[in-house]
Parts: sequence; C-alpha cells; structure tokens
Amino acid sequence: MIRVYYIDDEPSLCEIFRERFLTEEVVVETFTCHEQLLRRCQETSPDIFFLDYRLTSITGDMLA
Repeated sequence: MIRVYYIDDEPSLCEIFRERFLTEEVVVETFTCHEQLLRRCQETSPDIFFLDYRLTSITGDMLA
C-alpha cells in the first residue's frame, strides 16, 4: 500500500486529487490546513506528499 498526502487550501482541488488517485493500492489523505498535515505526519509518515505552493498562511516550500 502507498500512502499519499496532498495539501491545498481549496477543498475542491483536494476532492479532485483524491478521486483521481485513490485506488485499492493507494491511500490518499487530503488536507486544507498545514497544521492538520503536520499532525498527521507525526502520527504516520506518507510515502509521498504533494504540496500547494501558496497556502493561506504558509508556502509549500516552508512546509517541506
């Protein structure tokens, strides 16, 4: 199983990403808030994550 995290401050883009990439082999979790993503990463690390560059209160490169 591959665990993918995706963050974007637009919920509709999170939904599109999840619908497109979710399969039996790929678990997709989406986030609209960087604090939620950081908490989740402390619990379970993803195999890969995708970051929106311009989030509401932080940039994607600051998160990485």
